[in-house]
Amino acid sequence: MVLHRYATAPISTLARPDQMSVIAAQSVGVAFAGVGQYLLPILCIAGAAVSFFRRRHRKELIDDVASAKDSAFMYHR
Repeated sequence: MVLHRYATAPISTLARPDQMSVIAAQSVGVAFAGVGQYLLPILCIAGAAVSFFRRRHRKELIDDVASAKDSAFMYHR
């Protein structure tokens, strides 16, 4: 929401010649905010998906090790 608000903010076009660098910087910021408002949620969703699958994989590994310890312990008695 913050990036959207910044991306849709109007750029001041009434400026003196010594303020052109301010307008250029503002234009670049608006452009980055415009791309970021779509890219950032996609990156967050992708990160959450990777985290979910890695957590699931770790749980399977822990379960495999726990079952292997139980069977190894029983055979060494």
